[in-house]
Amino acid sequence: MSVDGRLSREYNYSSVKSTKAIRFRYTSSNDLSSLFEDFRLMCKGAIRIALKEKPQSRFKLIKMAYPRLKEYGLHTSYILSACEVAYSVCRNRKRRSDPYVEKAFLKLDNQTYALNHLLLRIPTTP
Repeated sequence: MSVDGRLSREYNYSSVKSTKAIRFRYTSSNDLSSLFEDFRLMCKGAIRIALKEKPQSRFKLIKMAYPRLKEYGLHTSYILSACEVAYSVCRNRKRRSDPYVEKAFLKLDNQTYALNHLLLRIPTTP
């Protein structure tokens, strides 16, 4: 059981403790709020491209959407993450008739952020 009372999957590999995912509530600054909103808009744009072009894999979606999403001026890793989210939303569209991303959020890869002594560093510009 995790600290907040939710169940989480934890694996022990000798001295390293690994957790699959972490979700937490956070009140962000204006800079981070705009980053979260830009990421949501990138996901919506990638969903529109996916619905129009109907790619067979997420890599094809990345190839189709990259030039359009690059106009947001964010890191390439954010573009790749937005395409992954969009592809999974479109792939699971059986659950809803019109796929969309409602809440502003940010999906980070393990190489996108740095965590030093409980200080999370997220790049906001390329």
